[in-house]
Amino acid sequence: AVQAWLTRRYALPAGFLDPARHIVPVAGSREGLFFAVQAAVAAKRAQLGGVAPVVLLPDPGYHVYAGATAAAGAEAIYVTAFLCSPANPQGAVADAARLAAALGHARRHGYVLAVDECYSEIYAAEAPTGGLRVAADGGSLEGLLVFNSLSKRSGAPGLRLGFVAGDPALIRAIEGFLRFGGAGPGLPLLAAGEALWSDEAHVVANRAYYDRNLRLA
Repeated sequence: AVQAWLTRRYALPAGFLDPARHIVPVAGSREGLFFAVQAAVAAKRAQLGGVAPVVLLPDPGYHVYAGATAAAGAEAIYVTAFLCSPANPQGAVADAARLAAALGHARRHGYVLAVDECYSEIYAAEAPTGGLRVAADGGSLEGLLVFNSLSKRSGAPGLRLGFVAGDPALIRAIEGFLRFGGAGPGLPLLAAGEALWSDEAHVVANRAYYDRNLRLA
C-alpha cells in the first residue's frame, strides 16, 4: 500500500520501489528517524575506524534529530542540512532543484541524506515534490532515506504508523536495528494503515480542515 501510494503521489516509474528492499514500516516517523541515525552513524563510524561521525541538524528542528545523534554518540552540528520539507516550524518547501542539489552533494561526499516528509500532504494549492521523485529522475536511491507517517496526512498520530523508504542497504540496516532495539507495527495497525494509505478522500478533507482553520485565524 505504501509503495502504491508513493508511486501515485510522486509519479514514480513502475517498479522503481520494491517493498521488500526499499520500504520498512515503522511505529511512526519518529522511530524511523531514530533508528536511521543509529544505522547511518554505525556504518560511518566503522568506515572512519572508530572516529565519532558528524550529523548535520537543523536549528530549530524536531527533537528526535538531536536525541538520536546523542544516543548514537555522534557529534551534532547545527546547519540547514537534515531536511524537513515542508518544514516545521518555518513552513518552507524544498523544490526539486534544492533536493537534487542536496542529494548530489550527499553522494559526492559520502553521507546519507535524510528527508523528513511528514508534512507532505498538508499544502494549500500545489503538492510539494519529494526526495523519491528527485531520486527517480536520477534513476537511483543511493544515499537517500525519506520518512513519512499517517500522523499529519491522515490526522492519526495515535495510530503510530509510518515508513522509511530509500537506499536498500540503509533500509536493511534500519530493519536490523528495529529487530534488536524496537518492534515493528502489529498486524491490526498495518491493516488500518493499508486502508488509510489506499484512500485519498479523507486526506483532501483533512487539507480543507486546515485551510478553514487558517482562514479563521
